[in-house]
Amino acid sequence: MGALGQTINPRKQYRFAVECDGLVTAYVQKVKIPKLDVKSAEHGEGPFKIKTASKVDIGQLELETLKPADSSSVWWKDWLALVINLSTGTMTHPDAYKKALSIVEFAPDGETIIDRWDCFGCFPAEVDIADMDKMAEGNAIDKLKFNCDMCVPMPPSGRGVNPFGSRPASSPTSDASAQILNGLGL
Repeated sequence: MGALGQTINPRKQYRFAVECDGLVTAYVQKVKIPKLDVKSAEHGEGPFKIKTASKVDIGQLELETLKPADSSSVWWKDWLALVINLSTGTMTHPDAYKKALSIVEFAPDGETIIDRWDCFGCFPAEVDIADMDKMAEGNAIDKLKFNCDMCVPMPPSGRGVNPFGSRPASSPTSDASAQILNGLGL
């Protein structure tokens, strides 16, 4: 409860929500969408160097200051355990741990969705836990970083299609998201 008995809406303080497999798993204060870097290849054409597009490098998705949607949620620990068994050092097959994530941005009213990004082939790459401090009022998770195969912007009501086919998004594709993916050549 807030001041004067008002219920606190976490979406006013946490402007972003993370959906994993269609379920809201956490609210987030800061999101860094992966950088898209198109590499170039150089070819000779007479005395000139001609550059053409080559491979695409997708940066990391970064989420800072997370508040789990469920107070007992340890979804990231379970997911990390799918990637690697820390006791034995063994890795699992990518089909077991790559998931679709959606990042949803809320308007200042905390209700209206104004932006959405769908990311595919994601898995946890780095977990930064807050220091254990009995005086701290902070969150248990300071920062999570994910490696992603692809991130695409979507209309707030749309859902993307996993261009890699291994882990489908949990909702059907909208016409707008199909147009975006076709525009990217996927």
